[in-house]
Amino acid sequence: MRVSALALLGLSTAANAQPAKLDPFCDELVQVIRTAGETPPFASFPMLTGRRGPPMLGFPSGCGRQPEARQGPAFICYRQLPPPELRVDALADRIARCLPAAERLPDGGEGGPFGSHIVRFRTRGATIAMAEGGWRTEVGGQVELTIRPAR
Repeated sequence: MRVSALALLGLSTAANAQPAKLDPFCDELVQVIRTAGETPPFASFPMLTGRRGPPMLGFPSGCGRQPEARQGPAFICYRQLPPPELRVDALADRIARCLPAAERLPDGGEGGPFGSHIVRFRTRGATIAMAEGGWRTEVGGQVELTIRPAR
């Protein structure tokens, strides 16, 4: 009887436990990746106008969709002079934790004054690219996160 009472107490405690809160960054990232499959892609989100959009994914200046960016439709977040938590390596760590099944592609970048650092991931529904650079220029650094539908 004692075992049954302890088991019942354990079930009762587990049933009353509050679910763990999810990371808002992960929730938003998964939401964006899901909308990559919409027609047109990312239709659930507003257009990004003048590098401004609603705050998302930790980018206070916002994010939004661009139907015909250089390489087709994309969801883009941008920040000039990003804080440490929006630097590419920090974002890559967060994305890897949120999407453990995502494949991290080889890092890229280019030299010169822009000195970019690029990290990319591939999921079933989208590709994610983060680029930062410009630290050696007059305007300072910037970071851009771009999500595109998988091809």
